[in-house]
Amino acid sequence: GLYNRRFFEAELRREVERSRRFGHDVSLVMLDLDHFKAYNDRFGHRAGDEALRRVAECILAATHRRLDAIVRYGGEEFALLLPETDLEGARRVAERFREAVEICSDFRSALTVSAGVASLRGEGCDAEDLVLQSDRALYEAKRAGRNRVAVATV
Repeated sequence: GLYNRRFFEAELRREVERSRRFGHDVSLVMLDLDHFKAYNDRFGHRAGDEALRRVAECILAATHRRLDAIVRYGGEEFALLLPETDLEGARRVAERFREAVEICSDFRSALTVSAGVASLRGEGCDAEDLVLQSDRALYEAKRAGRNRVAVATV
């Protein structure tokens, strides 16, 4: 039920262009399952695939706006493109998604996600920069202990 990476890249370019044209914020949240390799190794790839489907369901259930694009970015990573959403709003969305996965009990063992959040606006908005900033914030969340949200600092 999620969009694919090709859709994401086209939508990201479109939203960045809209941001440049109209001066509104566009935010990106990158989510990554914590210790997912260990989960796969312990329970097998079929259980891992089911866990990914369940995480997607948890994220979709916590979504409130139809204009937000939720994407399986690759492996155990998800991207959430949030048009017309500032950095604080994106941080709150990321926290809501993180909590939704944390409280989900449909896994063979507890799973959590870490998230990185970035936001750009107007003329300075660049798709590659937005992805890079959110990815850096994601790895900061991982370094800080996982199961948390980190916000990009410009």
